[in-house]
Amino acid sequence: MTNANNADAILKAIAHMEAQRAVLGDETVDTAVAALRKQLADLTPKTQPQRKQVTVLFADVSGYTAMSSTMDAEDVSELMNRLWQQLDGAIVGHYGRIDKHLGDGVMAVWGMNTAREDDPEQAILAALAMQAELADFRERHEIDMHIRIGINTGQALLTEVGTMGEYTAIGSPVNIASRLEHAAPVDGILISQDTYQHVRGIFDVTVQPPLHVKGVEAALQTYVVKGVKRRSFRLGTRGIEGVATRMIGRRLELHQMQQALETAVAHHQRQFLTVIGDGGMGKSRLLYEFDTWVELHPQKFTYFKGRARQETQHMPYALLRDLIAFRFRIQDDDPVDVVWQKMESQLGDVLESTAAAHIVGQFLGYDFWNSPHLGVLRSNGEQLRNRALRILTDYFQKISARQPTVILLEDIHWADDSSLDAVEALAQRLHDVALFFGCAARPDLLTRRPEWGAGVSQHTQVVLRPLSQTDSYLLVAEILQRAQTVPDIIPQTVVHKAEGNPFYIEELIKMLIESGVILTEEEPWSFDLSRFEPDMLPATLTALLQARLDVLPVEEKTTLQAGAVVGRIFWDDVVGVLAKRMLQDLHVPVADVQRPLATLMQRELIYGRDGTAFEGTREFIFKHM
Repeated sequence: MTNANNADAILKAIAHMEAQRAVLGDETVDTAVAALRKQLADLTPKTQPQRKQVTVLFADVSGYTAMSSTMDAEDVSELMNRLWQQLDGAIVGHYGRIDKHLGDGVMAVWGMNTAREDDPEQAILAALAMQAELADFRERHEIDMHIRIGINTGQALLTEVGTMGEYTAIGSPVNIASRLEHAAPVDGILISQDTYQHVRGIFDVTVQPPLHVKGVEAALQTYVVKGVKRRSFRLGTRGIEGVATRMIGRRLELHQMQQALETAVAHHQRQFLTVIGDGGMGKSRLLYEFDTWVELHPQKFTYFKGRARQETQHMPYALLRDLIAFRFRIQDDDPVDVVWQKMESQLGDVLESTAAAHIVGQFLGYDFWNSPHLGVLRSNGEQLRNRALRILTDYFQKISARQPTVILLEDIHWADDSSLDAVEALAQRLHDVALFFGCAARPDLLTRRPEWGAGVSQHTQVVLRPLSQTDSYLLVAEILQRAQTVPDIIPQTVVHKAEGNPFYIEELIKMLIESGVILTEEEPWSFDLSRFEPDMLPATLTALLQARLDVLPVEEKTTLQAGAVVGRIFWDDVVGVLAKRMLQDLHVPVADVQRPLATLMQRELIYGRDGTAFEGTREFIFKHM
């Protein structure tokens, strides 16, 4: 059994002992838990203290004092023990580590012993579970008790403290989490921007005014978590080496997108907008910022997203199929009966027509051949297309009448012509509805279809130009914000080489980090100019990416090559099989593919995707291809 599995088993044992406190008594439980905590601490290497990204939760229960004045001390103690059994169980049940109890409160940490990609999400789920446990406890025992919870994510120092050598997290992220707990509303969960950026799209949140806390110079952006979104889609994060960066040089373009959506909502007038930009000009970042703005907008939206892929550009209606599959959560390996059920429960319920769901399903390439509702449409493709587009028009009209709707279509320069024709047709048919179409493409789209959007009213084209020299320097400074001083030669060389391409700027800086010129192990970041030569930076983006790939360890490079065989989007199980064969041919010992995938994500050569087309797999996408 691995250390990670051992740690999980010990955490579960601690939770079990805490649950028996009322039966076994404090002394017995405290003795057993202390021994288990020592075993847990022994699993952590006792070398040097380490910095690690963790998510910290502080919670405080109020009402204890008032209860003590009306109840016997033993009864109060028994009640509180029962309550903490439930609250501690919520933490451990979501993979958290109870660091310590503090009077009427608790400190818990995620990512301390075993880091998970979804640690911030699990911490918030634990907080929501704690809220629910306390509400139930309050109702059952008719007591007036409340809870405040604060959550923050950041690089903390993990080290042993005290005479007992307790292993804990210390530093600014811990202090901020504690301050957030004090500032949280009664029965509320207050999270920081550093936590929110990891869980965008998953929870309903309310933006709070900037919060000034002791010990932190700048005001903090915070959010109150209201609950899990009814339909949640993780929106991803941005940054280099864990540094969140502001978008530079694209505020006007973002404002155009925002205004178009506001117009659609205010006037119930469909808006159609296309963002055009060369590779690396910031289309993805612009959509990311638009996603964030939509996520925090007081108006709630029905959300659709679709992405065209190079390998599916000759498949009829592949883009539309991806759009519907995203919203309806249809996976590529779903059995036919499951696809039928999802189409009927989503589209069929809205239109109150099973036949409509089956016709659209057949149109999108799903197997509805045996449906009794198809009739002559089985053998007439043109009639099937016309009926399906009428049904989809009715569907989007109805859902947009219920709630404003956003449709985002990415990389449509790779979309099949049938999908592009259908998108334009839908946009032309949908007029007086609160609906926003947002498309992103490279200029290749206009080479293929120079009249793209010409027949669609309220069509806006937004063209992304190279960043100005001033904005390029601002972007370099934003990325290197953890360095107190930056040698002039670094930004000068990067800006000169990048020629206004923001993606190129990011990649150049990543290459300098991987080459040991920029040292990011400790803060503030520092520079080793003895390793720097201006000519070491390639003159083209292709050469830069190739230079980064050339220095990768063979395991990582082979994993990337295996992913590229599959396509821009790929899955861990397929890549694992391919990479294993390729490594065996190179006579390289085969390791678990998850390790190189995790490292490649840290290098930001690939991104993990929240959804997956195949059940039981993890889906990834190349950052650029």
